[in-house]
Amino acid sequence: MASGGDANIFLKAKSDHVSADSKLILTSKKGCLFVLVHDHKYLKHRRKNLFVFDEHGRYGFIQESQVKRVKLSKTEEEDFLEKVKRKHESKVPRTNPLSGNSCIAVDTYIPPPAHRAVSLHLEVNDVIQIDYRADGGWFYGTCREKKGWFPKHFVRECSLHIENKERLIYHFTVEATNSHLGQGSELAFSAKDRLDIIKRPMSTDTHWIARNAVGKIGQIPKSHVDERPEMHSVLRHFEWYHETCSRNGAESLLKNYETPNHFLVRDSESFPGCFTINVTTGVKQRILNVAVEVSMSEYKVNGESFETLQDLVTYFGQQPIFDSAPELNNGYKIYLLHPVRRDW
Repeated sequence: MASGGDANIFLKAKSDHVSADSKLILTSKKGCLFVLVHDHKYLKHRRKNLFVFDEHGRYGFIQESQVKRVKLSKTEEEDFLEKVKRKHESKVPRTNPLSGNSCIAVDTYIPPPAHRAVSLHLEVNDVIQIDYRADGGWFYGTCREKKGWFPKHFVRECSLHIENKERLIYHFTVEATNSHLGQGSELAFSAKDRLDIIKRPMSTDTHWIARNAVGKIGQIPKSHVDERPEMHSVLRHFEWYHETCSRNGAESLLKNYETPNHFLVRDSESFPGCFTINVTTGVKQRILNVAVEVSMSEYKVNGESFETLQDLVTYFGQQPIFDSAPELNNGYKIYLLHPVRRDW
């Protein structure tokens, strides 16, 4: 899907073009050069558009009919790419004024050769910490412990400020000794129900934070339960829940499926207490990694909130959890349709 391999694809403007939508469509003069970033042709105003960047390092769309492919000499290519590289190196920020802002990659971005030293390589649903916003549609941030530039068109900003929230991490399982109706923020449960304790309790606590078998979170009275450390998490009854499976392990398992919409849910490695959904796309063995934000009141994905983890999985079985081109209605959609069972 994404370009940016060992060879750049150059395009040259056939004529002058003034864009009425300068935020999306680049203005160009006859003879201007562009590098193709993404080989998908986007429909806008019934015209096919290509996603490119110009010699000023600006990202945007250019009408396919306005450009033609050209082959540059080695010297011409090096001069163009060196100019772009200097533009980006001159913008590297010395401070992090936007620390705490995050975004999620909505498509794969492989930097063209000229950008690799100062840019991030992004995979779909990577979580990126945004440190700085620059003109021309660029963000500067951190992903997988590497800092660099990336185009904003490949990401969606989100509210994953998990480091500032109280983490709700599984510690052990308890069994109810009798029923409890639950009031306010309390969970209701029956005798013999199992519950996960997801906040380390203090010996003086009268209430613990727990989740029930569908993933709903709330307080429970300590006096109504017995600790059962030999029991597994209550979420294990879901065939799609793979607990502490790693990202590499999940992707290795899912690559056995050539068709889309096969999925599993696992504990997040990057954000303890949260979850990650891995799902097949059917496109060159690409696997989506979708972050699930967890708080006392909700599970949150793609701006949608759910009371239980079960509600979330059910919803995205009917609505797409990923749409490669939501505004253009010509992309591919991914759903949570086929749970991948644990083999242990």
